[in-house]
Amino acid sequence: MIPRFCNYWGYNDRFAMMRSGVAMRYFTRLGILDSYLHNGGIFHPETFLKWCMEDCRMVRTETVFHTIRANGDTDAPLYLPECGDELPSPSGP
Repeated sequence: MIPRFCNYWGYNDRFAMMRSGVAMRYFTRLGILDSYLHNGGIFHPETFLKWCMEDCRMVRTETVFHTIRANGDTDAPLYLPECGDELPSPSGP
């Protein structure tokens, strides 16, 4: 399960819920980064995550969070449908 926002043409890479078998691939994907780049992939975190997880069924969650930066600034969720985001459902946040 991944958030509906901040996908930037791939998958939001800051929050996910998954089964343990899928988690192994999700959390060790940097081991195949060189292969991904060698085969024409672009160095872009969200696109790389989507490529790594392409054969896994993804479900969008209504979970919403703000990003808190080291300096204390807060970034609210940003929904950009043109970048692959799904707008919240009418009954969601």
